Amino acid sequence: MQIGVIADTHSKMRPEALAVLKGSDVILHDVKILDIDPQGRYRAVIAGHSHKSRNEWICDVLYFNPGGAVPRRFTLPITEGRLEVNEGGVAGEIIELPV
Repeated sequence: MQIGVIADTHSKMRPEALAVLKGSDVILHDVKILDIDPQGRYRAVIAGHSHKSRNEWICDVLYFNPGGAVPRRFTLPITEGRLEVNEGGVAGEIIELPV
């Protein structure tokens, strides 16, 4: 299953962002509420808001932030993300959009 992850659009959807999301089985947008299992039985934590992309494994958990897909803020790149989920687990990818 392919999951498109986009955050921090501030109600502005870039055509380049839509092109990357095309073909996704599921699209997550501006994920803000997380229900974290106190027993730690999860494979990925997905968050946005900071505009800083992150695709990092810590202790068998993927911490994933697609970054920001709005006009450039500060010197951060314009990005969104993609997760691939299959029987083997989950893999994340950060995709930088052209300016």
